[in-house]
Amino acid sequence: LIDQMYYQVAGRDFFETLCRVLEMENDVYGIVFCNTRREVSELNNALNAKGYKTDAIHGDIEQKNRERVISKFKDGDVKILVATDVAARGIDVSNLTHVFNYGLPQDIESYVHRIGRTGRADNTGFALTFVDVKYVDRRLLEQLNV
Repeated sequence: LIDQMYYQVAGRDFFETLCRVLEMENDVYGIVFCNTRREVSELNNALNAKGYKTDAIHGDIEQKNRERVISKFKDGDVKILVATDVAARGIDVSNLTHVFNYGLPQDIESYVHRIGRTGRADNTGFALTFVDVKYVDRRLLEQLNV
């Protein structure tokens, strides 16, 4: 079971909102999906600067380093993985508590793949999508059932 929600937030406030959610939620073990490699790097650096145990994975990271990051994530040394869709495909981690969409994904299929990382094996998961108030597409939100 996956509980799905979205927040309408100005894009410039995504980071502050994410940090507030992370502070309110207990023991987050999850993935934050971004739409670009640049966003992944910037968000990972900002979260690390705030003291969160994060690491990043995207297409420009060498395979050896990706494997190291995934291993640290699976071992629990990293609590939050910041990732692009392509890099996160095939990552199978049990007991993920949260999936965050740092902006709407490009299509419904990507959304389904993203949130499908949590709520596995009879566990409850939580998916939260940040939607920029400038770009709210109500039809897409309705199709996503959030």
